[in-house]
Amino acid sequence: MPLNKKLKIPLNFMMYINKRSNITKGVITVITNNETETEKVQPAIITKKDYVLIAISGIVGAIIVWYKIRDIGWVSYLIGCMSGLLIITLSILMIEESNE
Repeated sequence: MPLNKKLKIPLNFMMYINKRSNITKGVITVITNNETETEKVQPAIITKKDYVLIAISGIVGAIIVWYKIRDIGWVSYLIGCMSGLLIITLSILMIEESNE
């Protein structure tokens, strides 16, 4: 039996308490955050190995997406290829942006 049925607690009340606690935690974090000095991090050198790993993850992601939706027909090939390209593109953009 679910906990909510045993205790008879309305879910709206639980969501209200969760929202209030998150706001309170955020306010405390902002007030107590000490941003006096930040260290400069040396940008990582992007190697060919990084690009190969990104390409492999994109291909594996495309295969997984295709495998999960292969029952819908030829559209599954299109969606799989597009998802693989999206994974590769976003990964390259993220790695190059974090390097700047």
